[in-house]
Amino acid sequence: MELSSKDREILACAYFQADAPISLIAKQTGYREHVVRASLNKMLEAGIIARYAIINPYAFGFADYYISFSFSTQNAAARKRALEALQNAEEVTFLAEVGGQFQYGASIFVRQPIDVLRFFDKISGDVGSVLVDKKVSTVLSLTHFVPGYLSPKRAGTAMLGFSSAIKPSPIDLIDHKILRGIVGNRHSSRSALARDIGIPATTLDYRLKTLSERGILVGTAYFLKTALLVNYHPFVIEISFAQHSEQLRAQVIKFCQKEGHVHYHADSIGQTDCEIAASFEHPHLINDFVEKLAATFKTQISSVRHYPILRRLKLQLYPFRKFPAA
Repeated sequence: MELSSKDREILACAYFQADAPISLIAKQTGYREHVVRASLNKMLEAGIIARYAIINPYAFGFADYYISFSFSTQNAAARKRALEALQNAEEVTFLAEVGGQFQYGASIFVRQPIDVLRFFDKISGDVGSVLVDKKVSTVLSLTHFVPGYLSPKRAGTAMLGFSSAIKPSPIDLIDHKILRGIVGNRHSSRSALARDIGIPATTLDYRLKTLSERGILVGTAYFLKTALLVNYHPFVIEISFAQHSEQLRAQVIKFCQKEGHVHYHADSIGQTDCEIAASFEHPHLINDFVEKLAATFKTQISSVRHYPILRRLKLQLYPFRKFPAA
């Protein structure tokens, strides 16, 4: 679907302000309130965008692990059962079909490294030993950017993300219900969410403020369900560094901030040191991006690999249906 320049400008402005009043977005873009409201509603109803609450798992005692894997079976029914098991697994926050060395990528929230193995054991117990060629990385920080193809003048003007460098604090059952509610987007208003949970609206407001102050609720955003819907081709670029430093990581984030193609950057520990997601109007432009990345950091990078994101199967940034007791 082709978005108008007006739609792109409104979305770029509202991208990390999904909770902001329409009047604020109207003031910042210069469009009238009814125009802003109609544009956002059109994109939501068409399934171009969805409202997401960004949650930091480290802030309440979990870690974010990224898993790449392929299936050992070509049996369509067995693959379908395995994908359904992964989509329904409470730990899985992200799942996508990808190209390249592996067939799929997933992100899971678990407490300890041993829980990653338990997750694989559970999936194998449910659908058999169908996952092969597994690769696991620990995500240390994740930074989202406004995609520059929405509005070049707003590219790099705002970032939203989380880091593992935070002191965790436990959540209780009420916090869990609130996080489930805001992630599920099943309520028309905060008062409706408060009624569903069974707490006063003032208590909900206080809890939301506290979740933000504790770094658990990072923010809310209007993310594109996939760049393919607006005729852009999404890729993941994996980078291994020849040297490691906090300064280098900051330089890579600054590079991403200036590049309008990038929509997130992640630092990690594992087979790769850094992951960048970027989208391009034409698939071959990924090569130009990789060449620019290599030229910018020269001897600091030891290897760069990239692969396309073919389709996204799940994105739920607080995946737990049941209260995740310690």
